[in-house]
Amino acid sequence: PWQHVLEPLSGYLLLGQQLLEEKKEFSGAWNFGPYAEDHRDVLSVVKELQCHWERIDYQIVPDETNSHEANSLKLDCSKVHVNLNWQPVWNSSITFGKVVKWYREFYESDRVLSKDQLFEYIKEAKQKKIHWAIS
Repeated sequence: PWQHVLEPLSGYLLLGQQLLEEKKEFSGAWNFGPYAEDHRDVLSVVKELQCHWERIDYQIVPDETNSHEANSLKLDCSKVHVNLNWQPVWNSSITFGKVVKWYREFYESDRVLSKDQLFEYIKEAKQKKIHWAIS
């Protein structure tokens, strides 16, 4: 699953809050990931990244080893949606734009946008009235 690093972090912080309050029903395994409609294959991701930064180049090389690898990986995130009321803030298109912007600024201008993007993420979570951002 393709997601911005802030997405699972927001989920883990929300989960951690519940565990600090000693709510045992929140122990166990949890998956934090994008909505099913944001599922993308690698080629479509690379092509979209390339739309944001022309310096991104790729070459498809066939795997001659015939090693088995799953063609698609998806997480079942229904547990976090129902039990934690967690949801992603950014869809895949926004995520890819933010990631490319971060790397582009870093490599072309020696700037780190982590703080700016964290504030953007929180602001957009509040605008969308996402549980953890408004409580």
